[in-house]
Amino acid sequence: MNRRAALGRVTKILRKMEGAVTDTCPGQAINGDRGQLVAEDRAKAEAFVRTYANGSVLAPTLFTLWSADLVAALKRIPGTSVFLYADDTATLCSGGTIAEARDRAQQAADAIAKWARDWKMRLAGSKTQVLALSQHYVDARDLYIHVDGARVDAGRHLHLLGVTLDRQLHMGEHCARVRKKTKPRIAQLRKMTGRSWGLREPQLRVVANGYIRGALEYAAAAWLPAASESHVELLEIEMRAAARVITGCPVSTPRDPLLAEAGLVPVRARRDLLAARLSCLAASQRSGDPLRAVAEATAPRRLRTTTGWRDTGARALVSAGVRDVPVEERLHVTIPPWIDDTRVQFRLDIGNHISRTAPPDVRRERAEEHLATLPDDAVWVWSDGSAEGGVSAGGSGALIILPSGEEHELRAPAGRICSSTRAELVAIRGALEMLLRLEGGLAESPVIVCADSQAALATLASGAGSQATALGAAVWRLLLALTDGGRRVFMQWIPAHCGIPGNERADVLAKEASSLSQDAVPTDVRSMVKAVGRSATKAWRRSWPDSFFKTIMGDRMPMPVLLESRDEAVNVHQLRAGHWSRSQSYLHRIGRRPERDCPQCSDLACPAARCLRYRRVLEGPALLVAMSAVLLSVRLLVMGSRPPEFSPSDNPAADSDSLLVRTLTFLHLPAVSLGLLLCPSTLSFDWSMDAIPLLTSLSDPRNLLTLALYAGAAALAAAVLRQMHTDRRAYYVERVRSYLRAQDAAGCSDAESESSAASAESGFSQLDAVILGAALLVIPFLPASNLFFYVGFVVAERVLYIPSMGYCLLVAAGFGALRTRLRRRGRAAAGVAAVALLLAMAGRTYLRNLDWRTEERLYRSGIAVNPPKAYGNLANILSSNGMKEEAERAYKMALSYRSNMADVHYNLGILYQEQKLYDKALQSYDKAIQYRPRMAMAHLNKGLALGLSGQKEAAAAVYRHCSTLDGAGLKDPRTHEATKISALFNLGRLYADEGSFQEAIAVYQEAIERMPPHYQPQSLYNMLGEAFFKLGNLSEAESWYQAALRAKPDHVPAHLTYGKLLAKVVSVPERF
Repeated sequence: MNRRAALGRVTKILRKMEGAVTDTCPGQAINGDRGQLVAEDRAKAEAFVRTYANGSVLAPTLFTLWSADLVAALKRIPGTSVFLYADDTATLCSGGTIAEARDRAQQAADAIAKWARDWKMRLAGSKTQVLALSQHYVDARDLYIHVDGARVDAGRHLHLLGVTLDRQLHMGEHCARVRKKTKPRIAQLRKMTGRSWGLREPQLRVVANGYIRGALEYAAAAWLPAASESHVELLEIEMRAAARVITGCPVSTPRDPLLAEAGLVPVRARRDLLAARLSCLAASQRSGDPLRAVAEATAPRRLRTTTGWRDTGARALVSAGVRDVPVEERLHVTIPPWIDDTRVQFRLDIGNHISRTAPPDVRRERAEEHLATLPDDAVWVWSDGSAEGGVSAGGSGALIILPSGEEHELRAPAGRICSSTRAELVAIRGALEMLLRLEGGLAESPVIVCADSQAALATLASGAGSQATALGAAVWRLLLALTDGGRRVFMQWIPAHCGIPGNERADVLAKEASSLSQDAVPTDVRSMVKAVGRSATKAWRRSWPDSFFKTIMGDRMPMPVLLESRDEAVNVHQLRAGHWSRSQSYLHRIGRRPERDCPQCSDLACPAARCLRYRRVLEGPALLVAMSAVLLSVRLLVMGSRPPEFSPSDNPAADSDSLLVRTLTFLHLPAVSLGLLLCPSTLSFDWSMDAIPLLTSLSDPRNLLTLALYAGAAALAAAVLRQMHTDRRAYYVERVRSYLRAQDAAGCSDAESESSAASAESGFSQLDAVILGAALLVIPFLPASNLFFYVGFVVAERVLYIPSMGYCLLVAAGFGALRTRLRRRGRAAAGVAAVALLLAMAGRTYLRNLDWRTEERLYRSGIAVNPPKAYGNLANILSSNGMKEEAERAYKMALSYRSNMADVHYNLGILYQEQKLYDKALQSYDKAIQYRPRMAMAHLNKGLALGLSGQKEAAAAVYRHCSTLDGAGLKDPRTHEATKISALFNLGRLYADEGSFQEAIAVYQEAIERMPPHYQPQSLYNMLGEAFFKLGNLSEAESWYQAALRAKPDHVPAHLTYGKLLAKVVSVPERF
């Protein structure tokens, strides 16, 4: 917007502010492209335009005034919130259902299109975006609206003012975009420096904070608190990359020393700071402001994994101890820039430059000489502010000396969170207010305000219209009130603490005021944000782990390295961080250069003790534990972070109400599993139900086996710990020495040296075998031990596969230790025993493999251990093989052992139904439903049996009841939901067979609405098309036949029924 045109555009705003008349005088107007400006307003307009230069917020403000009718129209739509910035308009439409929200979004789009047409504008529908904010991805499926005739489909993300929003507000896509935007910037920063050349550190810090952090934190107060920890870590990675460029530290440098050396703070600390800033900004708004209303709301969290700036900001304020500090209301109406403020003179020096290090007498003498040049018959105001550490417990004091010699003192608290500059401004404000209240012919006397804070006076010296804080504007309004009658005011800076009497007395008053109550004194937003920033940074510094860096720095941030040589600066950073890339000890520590004089410490965390092959992790049990933890985490993630639910028969102990029974049984089950490894004479495919009776009392003799197991485990652990304490240091010493001997072997070639070193490195001690064997035996078994969560079995041979490897290692280590302690004959006996054990186990393995050849043999082998489960599974195999009578006997044998097995009753009903014995089948289905009321398959097949036996009404009632069964907490909810849809499918077929096609269509459409995503809908679509065909609605029938073929192109019934339809429609035979 050019300056001449701006003069005309601000006319109406000026008239509203000053109450100017709308009539203009011919010949006294300045032409603009949008209206005219009267001559007497020219000076005001020029001042206004000077204040709001090109690129300011004036143009967006004018557009907002222009679009006021659009905002009013959008607000009339229920459940719709409007967000505008310049010509960017966004609406948030909510509803009880996704369809209701979509309808409201369409109404908003229509309102925007109508507004654009009324103002002769054209909307770009292709630039419009739609996003469904929902936890269910299906809500966004087939969601679209029309914008001025163009269809706009809902996307996975929405870009608004540079921020990318996703469906669940996880901000993952935005973090990825920010990281992608930041990477080339870091690459450009990397091109500005190197190990021995490049920009100095101050310039690198400026570039990193402005060019890189600026990109990372764009609008971060709105989205960063909602980002998940994994997404924030992506940004932390980029910040550490920038820190490595600034400092030249290697990749191995720990994150905290690295960021501290670069003068950067973690993104997580900045997240709390930005959220607190937005919270304080909201608190500074007037009552009823939308931002303040959002900040004060207490809406429940709907997204479990998503937080917001409101909660994060409140938490940060509590951590900083400023949650209950009142926030000063922000400046809403500024002082007009054309106000004449020339009667207030600012003097920010005392003549010639005086150094701060000059003696107090010299500074006082120079100040008194300068003050002598001011008017004698003036009102003298001496003000001073005090703040503890310059940040808290603010106090303001002022001394007013009238021309008559009368003195007035002022003491006022400046706020619990307060800077020295703010305390000084509070003192000046209080003194001016007191001065305006005084009477006695002071209207003619000039006023001299003496303050020792150049920052406070410089803030005021920028002008009345430039004040951005409420405190600064309040001081200027008081100054303008004092000068309203022509009085002059001098704002004079004086040096502090140099013996000037007025300043010293004001300083005493300020210190006394700092002890007054601060609870009701508001604090400005900037001071609050600085307090939170100091708290967050301090908390981060306190969290630094113990290291060489923390030893030398404590909890202080290191100073920038201002050396001219880049190479020397990098060396300083690396030395302070404890990772100097040129030191021999560092190269040895990272495994790059083994040294002869290595002290061979016993610290297993030392990188020199790391595995020579996998250098990032420790070898042996530490590697096993780490990998097991990763696998367990992945399994929990796949399971939905919650264990599945099992029936009581799968794990009877878990269903027991007695803590004693659960404890004794669960402690005993590992002993049973170990017994299967020691003596696998009795094996079974299933150990559930009553295969292992519960331990109900302490007198049960099986408790002795439990005690023996844990006593043996404790003895083994104690022996291993003793051996580790004595032998681990010697082991690593010998390994490194063997490596060095292999390197220095005289006369050997490089290949021989490498071979010898590899041989020395490959040593595997007996202690390592015991540790690894015990770890393989215990750790893989822990998830199945009912220790962390209940599992769906009592004992299972499959969970002993990996523990059996540990068992074999322990047996081998035991025989090895035994041989070293026996004489020759004893060694021979031990060898014979080992061979016998090996042959016995091999023979048992061969026999067990015979059981696993066929399912029938496997289930027959388990009858001795778990008869009901074995007979039930055996009956299923016999039935599938056509042996119906044998299968029936097996089912009845299973029920004779355990009559409440719903699955067996259900399978027996299926067997009777296949033999058309519907009465017996119905009895079996009723038994299955009795023992498991929510068994949907039993309800469905009961309905089928009733229909086949001619009981149509009863079958319809069963189908309808089956479709309403609750599936919460079931082991297989997918099959349950699919069975409910199948019940509606069969109910529709039942209505169609009776000729009630309208009822059939209603049931089919209900099934389609409730259909889960994994359900195969082709048969349902085909039957719905068949029902429409019977009613003569051929167009609807054709659409559903086509839908069936789209769902499954090779669905034969749909091809046949569609062919019948096309054969009837002879006018379009080519479509067949």
